[in-house]
Amino acid sequence: MSLLVRMANHAVAQSGRAVDWVHMAGPRYLRSEDESFFRPLSDLNTPDTRVYLGIVLPLDGIPGLKRRHATASQYLSDFGVAMYCGFGRQPGANGMETMREHRRMARALRDSDMKEERNGP
Repeated sequence: MSLLVRMANHAVAQSGRAVDWVHMAGPRYLRSEDESFFRPLSDLNTPDTRVYLGIVLPLDGIPGLKRRHATASQYLSDFGVAMYCGFGRQPGANGMETMREHRRMARALRDSDMKEERNGP
């Protein structure tokens, strides 16, 4: 993640225009609670750019996504979630299966966060 943070900081600073969003690939393997992986996010300096962290991994589903989201949230307060490395190499004839799974997991995380806000942790 350290290299991705440095690249994002440089790209946004040097772009010469507004950068709406950046996608930062997540852990390729299931390092859900690995704080050292996510710690470099505290050095991210892209104040007007929406960050999407690639922490959706179909291998461990919603429980894994929630663990990674909780760990990443210690270092970055506001971010969206995305597939760890995009849709290109995912299963499914036309990618629809992967996009449906991505939507299902992102909605489950959102709904869980909304429930916690209403009821407390």
